[in-house]
Amino acid sequence: MAKTDRLMLHALFEDTPPQFGILIPKRLAKRAVDRNTLKRLIRHACQEALGNYQGKFLVRLSKPVSAVGHSDRAAWWTELQQLFNDLSRRVPSQH
Repeated sequence: MAKTDRLMLHALFEDTPPQFGILIPKRLAKRAVDRNTLKRLIRHACQEALGNYQGKFLVRLSKPVSAVGHSDRAAWWTELQQLFNDLSRRVPSQH
């Protein structure tokens, strides 16, 4: 498991093609536009960062989010990269 301030990544390494799950609860991100924006960002980052791994992965929001504006996307992207870098440091032999 890897964790940042607002996100958590759970990983189960298996001999299967990579499968991604995204959990953005309505109680943590009230507006649908924010949930959809986060899902798009997470999906794109997962495809780039976790394509070399095998197994199942779940990225979930762990703290409430008030709004995800266009200017906030760079900060979210940086946090996602930090999350995946943390995972790669924990499991370097899975590349």
